Amino acid sequence: MERFTQADFKKEPIELGELSALNQTYLVICNPVSRGGRAMKEAVWLLKHLSRLGVRHEAFFTDYPGHAKNIVMRWMDRVDVVVAVGGDGTVSEVVNGMMAVPEQQKTLAVFPAGTADDFCHNMGIGRDRAAALKVLLTDFSRPMDLIKYNNEYAAGDPGGGGRC
Repeated sequence: MERFTQADFKKEPIELGELSALNQTYLVICNPVSRGGRAMKEAVWLLKHLSRLGVRHEAFFTDYPGHAKNIVMRWMDRVDVVVAVGGDGTVSEVVNGMMAVPEQQKTLAVFPAGTADDFCHNMGIGRDRAAALKVLLTDFSRPMDLIKYNNEYAAGDPGGGGRC
């Protein structure tokens, strides 16, 4: 288990400018075993900054495969933005939870914390925490493709190539 100190959260002063997030409620779903367990540290960092910035949020850590989808389905009517903190599998579960409640159209946001983070890479979201937080809390948006197969959804970059 990793240990955190106050110094871990004071390292990076973040200037974000005007935040659209202050008028929204975020549902943060973290897969604590992503990236070999290091996603937990990413999630703690993110939650600390959301709190410091005054962003309304609810946070859950998943316990088993399919848990993210179930949480999202239960919370869709109470939030404006759903945030996946993890890798591509976490993003997939969150997307499927969102699509299971089609009458509730919400915004998907992703904070990269997986091993490869292919989805984030393809959508132009890098691993720099401050930059990813800025994307998460401002009006940055990008279209994505949804593919349905065997009653499950997969999300991808409509350009097909991402950024290199």
